[in-house]
Amino acid sequence: MVLENMDFGFKITKGGGFMRKSFLILALVVFFVSFTLPGAARSKMSLWDVYENFFVNAKYVDLTHAITPDIPIWVGFGPTEFFPTRCGRDMGDWASKGDVFNYEDHGFVATGYRFTTDQTEKEADYHCTLADVKAWEDEHGAIPEGSVVMVRSDQSKKWENKEEFEAHLPGVNLDAIKYLHETRHILFHGHECLDTDTTGAMIGETWILHHNYCQAEGVSNLWMVPEAGALIAIGFPKLKGGVGGYARYIAICPPDWKYGESVAENMGAPLPEHKKPLRWDKEKGMRVR
Repeated sequence: MVLENMDFGFKITKGGGFMRKSFLILALVVFFVSFTLPGAARSKMSLWDVYENFFVNAKYVDLTHAITPDIPIWVGFGPTEFFPTRCGRDMGDWASKGDVFNYEDHGFVATGYRFTTDQTEKEADYHCTLADVKAWEDEHGAIPEGSVVMVRSDQSKKWENKEEFEAHLPGVNLDAIKYLHETRHILFHGHECLDTDTTGAMIGETWILHHNYCQAEGVSNLWMVPEAGALIAIGFPKLKGGVGGYARYIAICPPDWKYGESVAENMGAPLPEHKKPLRWDKEKGMRVR
């Protein structure tokens, strides 16, 4: 998979609850929040009203790692590669085929990305069980239908140390996965490692894919999300014919939540101004400032 990104050079959880074996299940409900309002109020509320009343002051937590050439990946895949984009055809005096786009000659730079994948404390390789899920429900109530369930292991805190991150693989047992899908009818589940389980036959992942379900792998920052009651926004490239790939997950938490940033605090426009433009670093294999 190769993607291109252009830079035109503008100046530019609560820790309580169920923490057995350092695991925490987070139920991120995808129900629309305005559904909890009385019927009359709901009928008069526009989408903009919903935004101003709920989403402006909500706290947003990024659950996604930044992608770099040296991110941990499953051993069966090859490495991720970043590279400066070259002109693909002769374009008169402006650019010739094979030229690397640059600010001086072309007014912009572009980066190509080649992704070769489609895709705890007391017991470092512990796998979440059905008993763990039911223990969470005993405290928080039944997981609502249509929820997203994230299984927290804090493994993502080791992401920057590739060797340490890959040394252990906390996972999710098949009985827990079946319960979540067949009894609670969740939308999908996510976890912080790159595989569902450590069984040689990938039993959990095989069951998920053979029953037309999906999952999120390599999720980050789950320790910054409430154990229940948050929403989740998902974004990913719309690649026709793809069988999986990288996605962006943002948790939308209550306004009084201690982590995250609200739209009211940071509108995102104008873009931040940088004193130095991005430059290509051959040693890191990516652009840096």
